[in-house]
Amino acid sequence: MTAQDLHDNWDDVKNMVDMTNAMRQHITGALREYASRASGIDVPSSTQFKQGTRVKVSVSVKKPRHGQDFQYDFFSLHSSKDAGWVNYALLPALKVDMRFKGCAAGRDFLPEKSVFDNIIHSIENSCKTLLIFTPNFVTSEWCKYETEHTGLDGKSQVQGMDETPHVDGIGVLVNTKTGTYHGAGTDSTVYIRLHDDQGHQSEACQLDVWWKNDFERGCEGEGKVTSQSCCLLTVAPILQLELWRDDYYPDDDWYCDSVSVQLDPDNNGTTYDFPVHRWIKQNDHVWLIPGDCELPQDDLKPKDRADGLMIMKERYASASTIPGLLPGLKTLPAEEAFTEERKAEMKRTSRLMKFSKLPIAIFGGRFDSFQSCAKAFPPGKVPKGMFHWDMDETFGAQRLRGVNPTSIKLCQKIPEKFGVTADMLKPQLGGLTLDEALGKKRLYIVDHTVMSVAAFEFMNQDRPMCAPYGLFFVNKKNDLVPVAIQLYPNDGEEQHPVFLPSDPPYTWLYAKMWFNCTDANYHEAVPHLGFTHFVVEPCALAAKTTLSRSHPVQRLLEPHLFNLLAINDFGRIALVNEGGIFTEITMIGEKGVFELIKEILKTWRMDVEGTLPEDLKNRGVDDPETLPKYYYRDDAMPTYNAIREYVTGVVEIFYGNTGDSTKLQEDYEIQAFAKALDSTEGGKIAIKGIPGNGKFSTLDPDPHLHHLYQ
Repeated sequence: MTAQDLHDNWDDVKNMVDMTNAMRQHITGALREYASRASGIDVPSSTQFKQGTRVKVSVSVKKPRHGQDFQYDFFSLHSSKDAGWVNYALLPALKVDMRFKGCAAGRDFLPEKSVFDNIIHSIENSCKTLLIFTPNFVTSEWCKYETEHTGLDGKSQVQGMDETPHVDGIGVLVNTKTGTYHGAGTDSTVYIRLHDDQGHQSEACQLDVWWKNDFERGCEGEGKVTSQSCCLLTVAPILQLELWRDDYYPDDDWYCDSVSVQLDPDNNGTTYDFPVHRWIKQNDHVWLIPGDCELPQDDLKPKDRADGLMIMKERYASASTIPGLLPGLKTLPAEEAFTEERKAEMKRTSRLMKFSKLPIAIFGGRFDSFQSCAKAFPPGKVPKGMFHWDMDETFGAQRLRGVNPTSIKLCQKIPEKFGVTADMLKPQLGGLTLDEALGKKRLYIVDHTVMSVAAFEFMNQDRPMCAPYGLFFVNKKNDLVPVAIQLYPNDGEEQHPVFLPSDPPYTWLYAKMWFNCTDANYHEAVPHLGFTHFVVEPCALAAKTTLSRSHPVQRLLEPHLFNLLAINDFGRIALVNEGGIFTEITMIGEKGVFELIKEILKTWRMDVEGTLPEDLKNRGVDDPETLPKYYYRDDAMPTYNAIREYVTGVVEIFYGNTGDSTKLQEDYEIQAFAKALDSTEGGKIAIKGIPGNGKFSTLDPDPHLHHLYQ
């Protein structure tokens, strides 16, 4: 045991030493009775001991003759709380390794005898008596009873040489919450110790509620600590809480969500909340402050904090499994997996899907007619889009408030490979010329020609994929309507037709359908999978491996990352694996998805496409006057501004005013986070456009961190 161990466990050590001295000087009632019997002296019965009769005798016990037969080699006397460890670890080890046969208190007692007489019988039939001293033994009711009835004057003598009178402390109400992850619960004994800002500390306090598994998965435990040794002497504010579990079950780690402590609950005292969100390993002391949110340079336990990050680096190691894509999680930790409740919910949804006609509609082949699409929905639940899906106004509105509202951009000139002409457009522009419509910002475009990258993956298969242009016009009703569609870009001498609203109705309708098919495939691959799930994952891994759980930025990020890694892990297994769902229901399959993401990653930037106001400005769609009814923009910007205001406010609490960046630059964890986001170490692909280029140097004029929360 090191000096630090002695310091950290001084209360337990002191109790054990004092109890050992006490037991050395005063033999317990059971041992005295056995000694008296062996010496032939008549002593009162065990019932007289229970009544408090004290007997002082001088005993001389002869050693057993060599070769004397005993039923047992030793009798093990221990606390009932240590029975599991003694019966299933210590005794079997002694039996196997040293061939000792032991008699264990409780386990080998005879049912027809009292506990007291069983102890006497076991001592008489054992060569040796093995007293196992642990904190459980020292605080056991049996030990307390024996010390009180063998000449020891209560607690004051058990405390040894400490002459300071005990001062009654205030009561404490403790609440614990165990995580809902698989394996989160524990059968170990959990302890806390409170430290106040006056330098006082409580003794180790065991958290346990009788007849309740209060540390099982998803359980909330509540217990009022009434033992004086577990209470603080004053109502001074709590500075730190020390939390740990014993090593009774070495591998039975506990995932603690939170602990709350109320001082003096009888008088409605102050409550302190301690978010934990950690695995508690055997004898691993976790130090927490109220709120568990502080910068690393302010942490009173920097080594513990650094050790915690080393563990996180192992648990959240990343790997680049597909060349050209961003790195992802190597192995999903247990605490990131779906909860049992979430799994049950997914199973219920799956069962409901099986009873609906939607899987048949999706996987069962072609629809007989457009009207047959309604069969995929329950009666009375058919979407309104079924009744006006073919209208040009509906087609245009899908660019502004549909599933993919981030591809539309201002058209400043007609692309070179787009064969539409001014004459073609003249009937569609409400009396404006092409140049006038461009100058008045009335023309907008969706350019999906990048889909050629994905289409080539399936050139030899029966899955044609377009790579279209779509040109849109804001009419006098402020509706965005399509005015031209070209399904493939022109390439040299190969010129592709331009489809117009003036074409035969079904020709124009088919052009819009092929365009929407491409848009749906693009949306799933790029805005959704590639730049929502996959681009956030390396940000999450960087945060978890460089920012302590106590870091304020980690605390801010954590709710936004909930279930992200589990969903992505599921997606890799079920969606974009070879032959997975993407192969079954999309035109480009998983190979096309990956090629498309790789291509977009070459130009995508966090500070442009990944930052809402910059993205809107870059696409020329930030002005409600020129592009009305863009409800995605109109709803997203207030949300973005609220997030920015909130994040900026929290950041300023810890780093100070925006004009002073001293604390930011001293925060080595946040700087490591910035570096990890921008790192290409080991050939990894990095996210472009990280503010500060891998170093957060200033809070003014725009906080770098809010980019990650939108």
